[in-house]
Amino acid sequence: VAAGSLAVITKTTPASQIIVRGVSGYKFAEILLDAADSGEDVKITALTITDTVGSAVPGNDLTNMTLKVDGVQYGDIEQPDGSTAGTADTTAFTLDTPIVVPAGESKTLEVYADVKASATGDTSGTDADYTHQINVDAAGDITTTGATTGITIDEAVSGSGQDMYVYEKGSLTTVESASDPDAKIVAANSTGVTWNTYKFTPKYENVRLD
Repeated sequence: VAAGSLAVITKTTPASQIIVRGVSGYKFAEILLDAADSGEDVKITALTITDTVGSAVPGNDLTNMTLKVDGVQYGDIEQPDGSTAGTADTTAFTLDTPIVVPAGESKTLEVYADVKASATGDTSGTDADYTHQINVDAAGDITTTGATTGITIDEAVSGSGQDMYVYEKGSLTTVESASDPDAKIVAANSTGVTWNTYKFTPKYENVRLD
């Protein structure tokens, strides 16, 4: 009978993106839990998520970190507590209800978090000083056993995750539309006359015009 095994791979999705501080429930990482070569089902009871941060931001700029598989939350909502900018932060999860990956199959673990409205954010460009990069960093950061035998499994861990750039705020570009009406004489007391048309293009977040 083949021994239990698990490959833990931080995927290349979601792609590196710019996000705006104050966003809620943002998906920072997808982690493949692959038991394709395992001789038995694999049970995961704990894991630690690493946030490798840029030099200008602390780990606790993120809050309400959550783990989900197939839309189901596993473990409690945890609060990253790293307060030193540029120092990688780790957040530990204990899974009272284990994640079970059937032998020969795989599951994708998704890591979500909020970005505090008071988080440190960049104002222009994609500056690596303002990034969060989420992954499972090492085999010691995940606790797995054979679901039947209870034997501890040594995982193969790979993948670093993608940089997510934090901006202070979005932006709005306003340009006069090429479809502006032609010049004409308008009678006094006319209603519903179009004088100008404008195109509004938001960037990085939705914008409300008041």
